[in-house]
Amino acid sequence: MRRPLARSVPTLAALAVLAGCGSADPGSPTGAQVPHSERPASLDPATGTLSCLTDAHLDARRVTRQIIQIGPVAAGTKVYVAGTIGAAELDQLRGRAEGAEVADRLEFFPGSAPEREVAVIEGCVNTHSTDGT
Repeated sequence: MRRPLARSVPTLAALAVLAGCGSADPGSPTGAQVPHSERPASLDPATGTLSCLTDAHLDARRVTRQIIQIGPVAAGTKVYVAGTIGAAELDQLRGRAEGAEVADRLEFFPGSAPEREVAVIEGCVNTHSTDGT
């Protein structure tokens, strides 16, 4: 049995209103959706990690947006900041993070750092790996 058009109009209008409940402007994206280069410092785990390392009196410096060098370059001790957690995991799976400890987006390469420094660096990396605080 066919419904008369007059009875279908309110149903269609209600569906149109419900379909329009989403906003044309979805608001600001979450940190996970923002490209790494555009993320605010508060979402950059390297910011807190670097502060933690320097507070522990380690010779740490940010040499690029993605690399924190700890000690001399020849020692090979560094923290690499991947663009996403998935990218860090992919680095690990593809063997690009061989010998590194991966914590969320941070990849810690101990190089030839003394054990005492490794423990401090691991603590900083694990503390600041998620959100940069």
